Amino acid sequence: MNKFIFGLFFGFTAAISHAAPAHLHGQAELTVVVDEGALSISLESPLDNLLGFERLPRNDAERQRVRAMAISLRAAANLFVSDVAAQCSLSSVSLHAALPPELLGNSVSPTTSTPSTNTEHAELVADYVFSCHTIANLRQIEVGLFKVFPRLKRLVVQTAGPAGQTVQRLTPSASRVVLEP
Repeated sequence: MNKFIFGLFFGFTAAISHAAPAHLHGQAELTVVVDEGALSISLESPLDNLLGFERLPRNDAERQRVRAMAISLRAAANLFVSDVAAQCSLSSVSLHAALPPELLGNSVSPTTSTPSTNTEHAELVADYVFSCHTIANLRQIEVGLFKVFPRLKRLVVQTAGPAGQTVQRLTPSASRVVLEP
């Protein structure tokens, strides 16, 4: 079952990238997968929604904005609040974008490539994994992205889990992902 749900997750991700309109400012995609004790969330967003620009930072103030964005994105407990009864805790966060890795809080190694200078319409992908002690109690997730990133106006959410699959649309005034009807 575990492999099936994760396969479904990656199938959703591929479907989103091929079916969704390309790169709409103000809109981002969220994929939520619930499977055997794990909650996986993937955010794909134009950098403009998160930073106000989509290129390499040009000065210290812009570099600081990238660092602040990364810190906010890594504070998953503020971004995704699940049912207390599910007892979920963050296991991992990874951020990927055409930005200097050290600004994203990623480790830099000799094999780390330099971001491309062609970052027009650049996007960020953030992947979150939560371990949930009582996953059967997970019914909803309150999404705090709109409060942290006010340029974000809409989230298209694809969910997959034991209750089936859904597509939901979230806005700042309706920011809850419902996992079971």
